[in-house]
Amino acid sequence: TIVSKIMNSRYLRRWEVHKIYLDKTEICSATPLGMMESAIPYSSIEDVHIVSRWNAGQKFCIRITIPDGSLLMQAHNSYLRDQWLHSILWKRHMYKYEKILKSARRPEVLLKEIKNMIDVSLTTNIQDASIYQFPLDLVSDLLQQNADFITRVAHENIIVALAPLLENNH
Repeated sequence: TIVSKIMNSRYLRRWEVHKIYLDKTEICSATPLGMMESAIPYSSIEDVHIVSRWNAGQKFCIRITIPDGSLLMQAHNSYLRDQWLHSILWKRHMYKYEKILKSARRPEVLLKEIKNMIDVSLTTNIQDASIYQFPLDLVSDLLQQNADFITRVAHENIIVALAPLLENNH
């Protein structure tokens, strides 16, 4: 969670203070009022990036672009801003991969997307056990649910693709 000031481009530069949570499928506020009255689904986020200079003061902001406009999240320092940027990007990627992998019906597509997901997990700037655990749990569930169409060779290739994550997880 983060206590952050948020500004929406739909309103005229009005900051609101919110306690923000990164849920499994969306960004939400502990006090769903004002600009954060509705949660922001990761699927609706078009872009997330750092705003290097907002004004003459040192404000550490992230811009989240959504179909209705954009939100600015202001953190207390650059370290916290960067943590939130990478966390939102990672959550967005994992949400996307979960949707793609759960709908994949061809073993070659499944293997390709699993490899892409593993690359994202291994190259993220976040240092947390869940970065490696989430993909392992997701693939484990997928292998159990899709045992009927995954060949033995595809199954072995998926396990080989998971090896770098298994080295970082017990």
